[in-house]
Order: sequence, then structure tokens, then C-alpha cells
Amino acid sequence: MTTFAKFVLASAALFLFRAPAEEPTAPEAKKPAPAPAEDPHNAEARTKLQRKVTFEFVDTPLEEAVAFLRSLAGVKMTLAPEVAQDAKTSINLRVTDMSMDLALEWILKLADLDYRIVDGAILIAKPKPAAAPKAGAAEPEPWVAETRKKLARKVSFEFVDTPLEDALQFLNSLTKVNIILDPKAGAEGKDKTPITLRVQDIEMGEALKSLLGLAGMKYDFRNQAVFITRDDKAAQPKPAPAPKP
Repeated sequence: MTTFAKFVLASAALFLFRAPAEEPTAPEAKKPAPAPAEDPHNAEARTKLQRKVTFEFVDTPLEEAVAFLRSLAGVKMTLAPEVAQDAKTSINLRVTDMSMDLALEWILKLADLDYRIVDGAILIAKPKPAAAPKAGAAEPEPWVAETRKKLARKVSFEFVDTPLEDALQFLNSLTKVNIILDPKAGAEGKDKTPITLRVQDIEMGEALKSLLGLAGMKYDFRNQAVFITRDDKAAQPKPAPAPKP
């Protein structure tokens, strides 16, 4: 075999057995760090607060309302020292088949308070500053659609000088929708506004809007309830018509 042939064979062998070059790989994306596991005692307390409750408080001191929920949930609930003076705040609230955590939120909202879970117990204190809302329109929660469905029920009634709070309680009994009056409106005596209204076979949502309009109020959806508050636009005086030339 000539020297040239040997060189060709050696080159071919080197080509056949050369290891293929490794292709460059993209760097792995960093995975987000897992959220820290919740304290098991706090998780247990949160689970207990998911129980559904139905109750009505009429001028019930806050401390008694809290004691009632404490007995149902089997969770320790205490007032922080800085809000001890709020223990006698009167609570007027009626809820039907609402989870206990939301019921507790509403009770405390009526007293301008909030709660957090610490070491498996409920600590009631002043609310923290609200976080800034996220950009973009949020998707409505399923309970909102369910509430709208209940408000689509046709109703007929007649109120003659009926206090607003009694009229709302009547509508609550018809549809089992939790209707909660803003405590600020109650402090202004709006809950005693006499309502004279007669409706025949119209949707409850429309009837409620008409009823509240008579008291200068409106409603929206909050925390699995229909929240009744003052309609500031209705309270504004209408501009006087321009004089005719």
C-alpha cells in the first residue's frame, strides 16, 4: 500500500471516530422559589373559619358577637390592647349561610376593625393600610354571578312608611341574599328612612335599586354580600335650569 493510500485511510478513520461536537444549550430559566408553608396551627384555624353560619345580631356588643363565633369555631379570638375600648361597639348584622371568615370580616368592618391569624389564634386589631389595586379589570368571582341570579327573581310587594331596615330584611328573607347596611349610613339614621313603594312582578335587583333610590342610597357586591351605602351622586343638588331668554 502506497504512502498516499495510508494517509487517505487514516484521515477517513479519524473522521469516522471523531466525537460529535456538543450543541450549545440555553441556560435554564430560574424557577420561582416555593412559597413558605403556612404554620400548621394557622392553617387549622383558617380551615375552621370556613364553616357556614347563619345569625342575626341586633345592637349586640362586639365582644359578645366575637364570643359567639369563638364558640362555634373553637378558635381563640382576642382583641388587641389598643382596641379594647371597641369591645362595646354595637353590631347590627344578619347573615345567611355565609362562611365564618367572611362573617367575622363583616362584624369587624362594622366596628372599623380587622383580624389576622397569629400562632393559631385570631387577633383583632386596627386594619392595615389597604394595598394598591392591581392594574386591569378583575374577573368577577363565582359568588357574584350567583348573587345576580338571586336578584333576578321576580318579586311583588308594597311598603307604606316602612323603615328601610325592615324593607331590606323582608327582601333578604325572600331571596336569602346577605344584605348589609353601611354602618356610616346607619349612624346617619338612613336605616330609619320611611319607604313607600309598590312593585308588581319585577326583578328584585330593580326593586332594590328603586327602594334604595328613595333613601338616597345604592348597592354593590362585596365579600359575598350586597352592601348598601350612601349614593353621593344622588345627594348632590341638581343644577337649576338656565333662565329662558
